[in-house]
Amino acid sequence: MKKVLSVLVLFLFSVCFLTACKKNSDDVVKLGVVSNLSVAAQFYGEEVVNGYKLAVDEINKNGGFEVDGKKLKVELVIKDDAADASTAVTQYNTMVDDIDAVLGATITGTSIALSEACNADGMPMVTPSGTGDRITYDNGKLKSTVFRTCFIDSYQGTILAKFAKDKDAKRAVLYKCSGSDYSKGIADAFAAGASEYGYTVVETLTYAKLDDLKTSMATFTTKTLAALPDIVVVPDYTDEVRTVVAALRTAGYEGVICGGDGWDGVTEGYDHPAYFLNTFYATAIYPNDTTEKVAQFYAKYKAAFNDSSYDFYRNGHSEVPSMFAALAYDAVYLYAEAFKKAGTKDNAEVVKALKAITFDGVTGSLTFDSKNNPQKSAPILTFKADGSLEYYKAL
Repeated sequence: MKKVLSVLVLFLFSVCFLTACKKNSDDVVKLGVVSNLSVAAQFYGEEVVNGYKLAVDEINKNGGFEVDGKKLKVELVIKDDAADASTAVTQYNTMVDDIDAVLGATITGTSIALSEACNADGMPMVTPSGTGDRITYDNGKLKSTVFRTCFIDSYQGTILAKFAKDKDAKRAVLYKCSGSDYSKGIADAFAAGASEYGYTVVETLTYAKLDDLKTSMATFTTKTLAALPDIVVVPDYTDEVRTVVAALRTAGYEGVICGGDGWDGVTEGYDHPAYFLNTFYATAIYPNDTTEKVAQFYAKYKAAFNDSSYDFYRNGHSEVPSMFAALAYDAVYLYAEAFKKAGTKDNAEVVKALKAITFDGVTGSLTFDSKNNPQKSAPILTFKADGSLEYYKAL
């Protein structure tokens, strides 16, 4: 009898121990955040975390995620991937047994690596800002557990190609960072679109990283002006975009310059915002949108940013949230709806709910296509002389 009791106690202890190790308490939903918070593109990583925090705070004030008729508090488990793909996976692995879903990563390279790990584990993942096509679909294979709230690179390239046609462009100069999946994805899709729409990319200027661009900028400027373009396309992030725009404007080029959503926040704290007159970029949200949902988001973000007790990244940021904060905010609310529809924290059921969802967020209404990419329109924005944004049109 004692032997039977000992075996039973050991069995029950083992079950409890393994259950505790595998998942967190049933009274909470833990979302694992993987974001770049210390090095390259740190601004974007911090903006998305601000967006996550704002959404979670709002949701928890209303009781949390609704799961099977119960309200469960939401916790963020935040990890810094230092904009490194292997670090993103390592950080994910430190928390995989204690989380219910993943938010992140922030940039394309880390998101691709993270998507492989999450899909292999059957872990739901939503990136608000990883735009590379390969994040959700790679080499003919769908990563069924991986979704996003942002546009994919190829879609942005197609949008910019349509924009150039809308501007009646005949000759385009294309800048392309060979070291960036984001830049390459948009640039390649733009080049394909230009051919389809009947105008010519007369010059493609390629650089490996920011330092190379700065070194080559004098030569690139000469080549750009000599090409006599109607439009210059710069699909890259803030520092690279500022480098190109400043060089071309000071050299006398007054024509159209455009880019993708990596431009978001490009005039924040910039000393020469007037350089950005007659420049345009595709995005998911804009501050002067007067629809109630969007206006409320901007007001709530501003209030939180200016409340010193609120746990926000503020250094180098503004009370006006970037598109990245808005997409992150939507990612949390997307999960809220998915967990409610699933009625459980089971990974497979949450993934099924995400796949079938129709979601109305601050960055627009979306459904997911066969490759788990959102289907929604893209506003095109332009700049005033003071660097503030102005709506151009949606494409």
